[in-house]
Amino acid sequence: MDELREKMLVLLSKGQAAFGFDDSVGERELAKALNPEWQTNLFDMIASVIKMPGYWSTPRSTLEVGCGSGSFVTAALKHGQDAWGIDNDVDRLAVGAARIASFGLDPSWNARLLHGDASATGFEPNRFDVVVGHQFIEHVPDPAGTISEMLRVTKPGGFVVLFAPDYRAPFEAHYEIPWPPFLSRELCKSWLDGFNRPYGGLDQFFYTTVAQVLGILEPLNCRIITAYNDRQIEPQVMRNFDCSTPQATFECARKFRAKFEARQLPENFMIATSFGVAVQKL
Repeated sequence: MDELREKMLVLLSKGQAAFGFDDSVGERELAKALNPEWQTNLFDMIASVIKMPGYWSTPRSTLEVGCGSGSFVTAALKHGQDAWGIDNDVDRLAVGAARIASFGLDPSWNARLLHGDASATGFEPNRFDVVVGHQFIEHVPDPAGTISEMLRVTKPGGFVVLFAPDYRAPFEAHYEIPWPPFLSRELCKSWLDGFNRPYGGLDQFFYTTVAQVLGILEPLNCRIITAYNDRQIEPQVMRNFDCSTPQATFECARKFRAKFEARQLPENFMIATSFGVAVQKL
């Protein structure tokens, strides 16, 4: 368990340097890593969006793209699934290896957590029953190419499932602060100045929406089963912000910071609005 803590602290120090989150966030993420049951809720989430209760009662071949520390992959393996994961972050994969060792899991499972590019997985076509990306696609500079690859390695009749933040809503899920929708990267710096946060996280996420993902999927060889937001998107939410100039953006951020820290903002400014999309390959 000491090795797992050590690997997580390396990962958290990088995250803290990039996003400037406080110690409570680090403690929360450490607790997740130390929980051998973390992310088992994904089984029910996937079954719900593909509209097939009891789907996991039969062994399935599963690929998680952006698998991070592999918590879902190892949970799936424990439940008898043919599960694989791929991620390009060696530090997250190192946490995955430490979790396997710390929890006394089969060491051969390390070979199921692959270091690689989700847009070119190296798997043969029509390999998996389910390909899932959980809080992943917003980190991808080429979402169209990656989604196409996810569909390529899915069997006909199989499913591609994505969960991610919807950036039409006024909150950024990685900095965990209110955020003007689709703010330019230069004005993002002024916004972060107002929250006294570092710029390092700006190159680690891209604006995604459920409409964008559906637009990528619609011309492909698939049938859309589910597409939803977990809370309502407020129309014209940008009217709550003044980002007309860098200085105005900075001053607006300072005002939002005071209200955010006092928890005086509506829910959609206090927590991320996420989407779920599920399609079946034809």
